[in-house]
Amino acid sequence: MKKIILFVFILPIALLINTMSAHAAEEISSDVQAGPEASVVYFDDGSRLVISPIYGTKDGSTIKTAANTVTRSRDVYYEDSNGNLELKYTLTATFSYNYGVSSTCTSASYTQTIYDDKWSFSDGSATKSGNTAYGKGHYVKKQWFVVIKDVDIDISLSCDIYGNVK
Repeated sequence: MKKIILFVFILPIALLINTMSAHAAEEISSDVQAGPEASVVYFDDGSRLVISPIYGTKDGSTIKTAANTVTRSRDVYYEDSNGNLELKYTLTATFSYNYGVSSTCTSASYTQTIYDDKWSFSDGSATKSGNTAYGKGHYVKKQWFVVIKDVDIDISLSCDIYGNVK
């Protein structure tokens, strides 16, 4: 009788905990994939490309003048199927804007880091046109001189007339 009573009380608690864990995992996964500024691209082999939210600084002025600047960056990370970081590409751009009137990209640059020596990098660029900065690069992973993976980076940062970068 004690076993039945114990079973009746423990089973619902165990089911509740299991349901809460599964629900939490779904929320975390959907937040990462569907976040407003970050995104994840999954590959067939289980690896993934993570595009970070935009980060950086404004000129610090709270007064909206004709001489505003904003610098923002965005990272792209590649992780293998085990979650190991293998490469990183960062686009950084500086914009000037006349609040409510115009904006222009004044500089664009990139950095890249390879954490696994099987990768190589080529065709890296950071260009600007109007109010947009563009970052590109090509990564190739070789094993025994055979290409086993290649990843193209193609991201951009744009500034609107209010200093908001997307």
